[in-house]
Amino acid sequence: MKTQESRQVFRLIGLWDLLITLPFCIPFINAYVIDLFRILHSYLSPDRSFPDFSNLHLLFIQLFGFMCVLWGAVRIHKPELFLAVYDCIGRIIVTLILVSFALGGGSLVPLVFIVSELGFGIVEIIFIFRYRKNDEHQHTKT
Repeated sequence: MKTQESRQVFRLIGLWDLLITLPFCIPFINAYVIDLFRILHSYLSPDRSFPDFSNLHLLFIQLFGFMCVLWGAVRIHKPELFLAVYDCIGRIIVTLILVSFALGGGSLVPLVFIVSELGFGIVEIIFIFRYRKNDEHQHTKT
């Protein structure tokens, strides 16, 4: 049962990632997302600069969005331990990059994403250990 619960959690986290990154990969909508970030930036870090985004920037945002949506879709389709482990590693690296960016004088807006990166990373770690413990228990029974 714990294995099935873990797989369901892995699947739901993949769904969250897909939904939260979907607007980034849709042309024209990603520009509105950046405008929302600009507004949020004016509240969170008004003393720091927020760059203008060219079409080239939006292209890379769209590519990033597509890769994240694809990664989410893979984890929804195959919520496996192997993928969850790599997702956790990715979440740790993304968190470090976001913190480094903010500490380096960048906008504080990306720190909003730390909540989901760390939160879901912790949840995944818990369920990875549950999965592995259950898997080891199953192997010792046979």
